[in-house]
Amino acid sequence: SNKMEMALVTDLKCRELADTLIFEIAQQYRLNFGEDKVLRTDIILHIQAMLNSMVSVQTQSKYMIDELRLRYPFLGHIAHDFCQRLKEKSHIVLGREDEDYILPLLIAGWKRLAQNRTKNEIRAVLVSHLNYGLSYGLLDGLRTRFGARMIIDGPFPIYDRKRIDEMVPSIIITTARMDAFRKYSIPILTISPLMESGEWNTIEKC
Repeated sequence: SNKMEMALVTDLKCRELADTLIFEIAQQYRLNFGEDKVLRTDIILHIQAMLNSMVSVQTQSKYMIDELRLRYPFLGHIAHDFCQRLKEKSHIVLGREDEDYILPLLIAGWKRLAQNRTKNEIRAVLVSHLNYGLSYGLLDGLRTRFGARMIIDGPFPIYDRKRIDEMVPSIIITTARMDAFRKYSIPILTISPLMESGEWNTIEKC
């Protein structure tokens, strides 16, 4: 990509600093950010921009960054630690706005790591009381949205407990009422056939 090509022509000092910081953060927090070439590239380019005093404060994004801090406090802490380490190693004067810039990069990197780590490790089953066509339409929608990150089996009718159990699911997604699945200790997500946006988000969070 263009960004990666740009990163290759930055000062060696920027690349060394980025690699050192990514390694230290990975060791400290057990997050293997070193696997993420996109994050490495973004950090190299940001360090280059800071060394050349080319970073401007984006005040209009302050509200959004504060929202991200509330949603990802752990990564907000890492962003602070990252900037403290960068300040010590480079003697660049850093402020809160630099943490604001680093935080979204870390969130994006963490999501890519999580996506790769859980790929095909999460097994969901769809349990549906709808007719055959509607059930498969719903299954197709789920696989289109989440199929790269989890295996989705089904659709199974609600009474077919034996086949549901044989799948050994991590999650049950069902169009039926939750109390029909009381004996399960895994997450049970009840959805409507229309799959409203809030329901996509519920599955995403789970």
